[in-house]
Amino acid sequence: MDLCNRAGNEANNKELTIRAKKLYTQEAINLAIAFPYLIPTLDFYVFRKCWHEGINEKIKKFVISALRLGIRKVYPDAIAHAIYYALKYKISLDEIKENEFIDIIELDDCITNVLLHRYSIAAENTILERHIKKYAYNLKHQDNNSRDRNWLLIFQLWTAEDLNGTGQKFLAELKKEGFEFLSINFFEPPETS
Repeated sequence: MDLCNRAGNEANNKELTIRAKKLYTQEAINLAIAFPYLIPTLDFYVFRKCWHEGINEKIKKFVISALRLGIRKVYPDAIAHAIYYALKYKISLDEIKENEFIDIIELDDCITNVLLHRYSIAAENTILERHIKKYAYNLKHQDNNSRDRNWLLIFQLWTAEDLNGTGQKFLAELKKEGFEFLSINFFEPPETS
């Protein structure tokens, strides 16, 4: 974190050359794959500050690598951030196979599944969307602990009546009011020279 902080400050204080931006971006991505706790820092300290032509492809490769690393080592936070980056930077996850998406859903991580649902809609991936909806609707038959762990997912996918019928009266009221917990601002890249 300190390394990204210092390097990010350097990037702020000086205009980096295109080569420096490319090298900094690649090194930051390499570090984030080696140390997944750095993944959340990339958006602010790297992607936005060092935008350059060709970075989209680097971000896509990184997102795919982070997803697969998260699946392999069971790091739901890495997966959630990777999906968030895919949404924010409008990256297609077409290289991820259906069984890999199912593995992600079965990790039973609420935030990851909410983001994956958002991605399925944005990517118009009806098969993935069906898998997530099935998972969410199966929670109706689970105990309260399972529903509580997945409160944001059921809030996003269940109707107000479904929420009310399973003891989630507060969430049902919020749903009726049209309240939203999650918003993702898409990134508009600056003009590159």
